[in-house]
Amino acid sequence: ALRARCSLQHLELLSVKQVQDRHAAAPCLMRVRARLLRALPANPLLWTTCEAPAAPGPAGVGVVAGAPPTTRFTYRMVLQLEDAETQQVWLGALLYAEQAAEFFGGVGLPPTDLRTDAASLGRLQDVVRSLCASSALLALGLVSFRPDPADKSENGVAYRIVRSNLAAAPAV
Repeated sequence: ALRARCSLQHLELLSVKQVQDRHAAAPCLMRVRARLLRALPANPLLWTTCEAPAAPGPAGVGVVAGAPPTTRFTYRMVLQLEDAETQQVWLGALLYAEQAAEFFGGVGLPPTDLRTDAASLGRLQDVVRSLCASSALLALGLVSFRPDPADKSENGVAYRIVRSNLAAAPAV
């Protein structure tokens, strides 16, 4: 079994509904308790993406002559989180870049090219499927933000998972 750990223990543990009710406070750091409904995009091959190779430093500093630029993969997915008390109340939270690597790092899943790494793809699908099927409550750190700062509406708020990771639950 898996569980999510959040390093924001000093923050009040909120429901998804309470997080949504705080939309006016965005940007805001929060801790939420929710169930994972699904991960998007629906095609798990798209859960990682290749970042552009790093640009060489001044006058090629840090680049080995003749070496191809290094490609780096990162997770890029949205987790649909359901309120622990009220079904049909949910939000989508972006899981991306360093925060996503931290999230899956606790279960030994660094980001990789899922189109060519069948073993990692299978393990990642198993983790997500297990979390969805178990209906386990996850404690996650969230940052609310406004992609368009001019949009002050409730619908103008987006969420990103931060300071959270998965770990194997201790045997009982």
